[in-house]
Amino acid sequence: MNRLYYAAFYGVSAVLLEQEKSFRKHSGVRAAFHRQFIKTGLLDMKWGRLYDQIFEDRQEGDYVVFVSFEQEYVLFQLAQCSEFLDELGKLLSSLDEYK
Repeated sequence: MNRLYYAAFYGVSAVLLEQEKSFRKHSGVRAAFHRQFIKTGLLDMKWGRLYDQIFEDRQEGDYVVFVSFEQEYVLFQLAQCSEFLDELGKLLSSLDEYK
């Protein structure tokens, strides 16, 4: 789950960086992502929920003792994360058009 989160985190960071926004903390990236892309409707709300969920999963996996995730859940989240990264790529391309 850690790797899924970081894939999403770097994707979100890239899109924010395209808008000349960078943050020192994960919470700043997360808040800006919701503010800039979810609340504005540039991305569907389901992507905001996914990002929040994999953030929470990563927190649990990294910091809670004896936590494990079912393989089926991880594979589902992997597929969702892949689709999310595709959506971020499309968003990044559309932001490039406005430069």
